[in-house]
Amino acid sequence: MRSGGQVQIQEPCTKQSPISSYIVTFLLTLSNPMTIVLFISIFGASGVLFSQAASSVPLLVGGVFIGSMIWWLFLVGIVAFVKVSVLKTRRLALINKLSGLMMICFGVSALFHH
Repeated sequence: MRSGGQVQIQEPCTKQSPISSYIVTFLLTLSNPMTIVLFISIFGASGVLFSQAASSVPLLVGGVFIGSMIWWLFLVGIVAFVKVSVLKTRRLALINKLSGLMMICFGVSALFHH
C-alpha cells in the first residue's frame, strides 16, 4: 500500500503455525495435477518402476520424498534469510519497480516480434 509516497508492507491478518503452513503446502503440492503427471511420466519413461523389485518401490518413493523435502527446506531457508537480512522496504520497492519495468519491456518486445 502507498501512504505519502512510502511503501508499507502489511502483515497477514491471521498467523498460522509453521506446521499447519507445511501441511497445507504439502497437500496443495500433492493435489497439483502437474506434479502427478510429472512423476508418472518420469517414472514411466525411465522404466524405474518396472526394472526394480517390488520391495524397492517404497525406497524409491521415500528417496523422492526426502530429496524434495531437503530441496524445499533449502529454498525456504534462503528466502527467509533474504527476507530478514537483505530486503528492506526501500530495496523491496526498487525490486518491484525493476520487475514491473522488465515486464513492460518483455510485453513491448513480444508486440514487435510477432
